[in-house]
Amino acid sequence: MRNSSARVRRRKQRIAEMNVVPYIDVMLVLLIIFMTTSTFISEEKKLELPFSSTGKSLSDNPSVDIDEQGNYALKESRKAKEKPVASFEQMLPTLKALKNKSKNPQEFRVLLNASPKIAYGKVWELKEQFKNEGLDVSLVTKKK
Repeated sequence: MRNSSARVRRRKQRIAEMNVVPYIDVMLVLLIIFMTTSTFISEEKKLELPFSSTGKSLSDNPSVDIDEQGNYALKESRKAKEKPVASFEQMLPTLKALKNKSKNPQEFRVLLNASPKIAYGKVWELKEQFKNEGLDVSLVTKKK
């Protein structure tokens, strides 16, 4: 019989490798966070709105923007992308369809974002056009 002390023991050699699995997990989590937050970031025109000390916040209504050059842009909801439109007649069918789809058509409003540099007459004319078509309009301002 062999003596147990005579046995040759082999030592396990440690492998000098870096475990990259935790780093891959962290990178995947960061990728998911980046992908989800990038969907909320949208490229919008920065309009300088007039200031007001009164007013209330409105829910997810469509909005029409008028920039300094007098160009129109339609946004169907707060989360939707802005679509440039050439005229009032071009945005009217979309707004009427949104009003018909809304849960409460009596409280449906179009938000009008106009730069303070736009002539007051142009804003008022657009507001009157909406009113003649049966659409209520609210003028949007910044809070002081």
